[in-house]
Amino acid sequence: MTAIDWKGEANLRERVLFGLVAFAICFVSFRTFYVPQSVKIGELSDRLAMIRLERDALLKFQQATPTLSGTKSFAPKRGVKIKILLGEIQEKEEDVAGLLGGITEPVFLNRLKILKMSFQPPVSEKGYSKSDFSLVVSGSFADVIQYLERLETYPALFDLESIHLMATLSQSQELEAELAGRFFKMDEPGKS
Repeated sequence: MTAIDWKGEANLRERVLFGLVAFAICFVSFRTFYVPQSVKIGELSDRLAMIRLERDALLKFQQATPTLSGTKSFAPKRGVKIKILLGEIQEKEEDVAGLLGGITEPVFLNRLKILKMSFQPPVSEKGYSKSDFSLVVSGSFADVIQYLERLETYPALFDLESIHLMATLSQSQELEAELAGRFFKMDEPGKS
């Protein structure tokens, strides 16, 4: 067995071999630790940009529609409701349960999901009765807007009192819409 001189200088072959081993260790460490983390950081920054874009769109939507609360009605088109009151068309639903059944049918909802639904018993007034109801639906922004447009033309006497849009935490593409409204039923003539 030969003795190793640790104080001696390495020859060219040993230097090249050491350099290759050091380069291989650095390369493997870089590929193992840095590259996957940089890919994850890129994905997170893309997702963050999409969330910011959606947030900005929701803020613009809220700023563009500040008059939806209070005494103003959501639907500027009152064609269907006026025609019902004038007797030109027959209203489709007789009570609030029928209304909620109609506006929550899968065909009417399209791709929306119902999260919560409730209604109060009717309260009689002079010549009519009214029932408050609330509904929480979940879906994409476009689907919620299309649903609200379908509600405008639904042949029943109801009015949406408030609409609250909230972004969901589970998926960035979805939002929840909380709708609160009131269903009206005209009393039959001769009934007080």
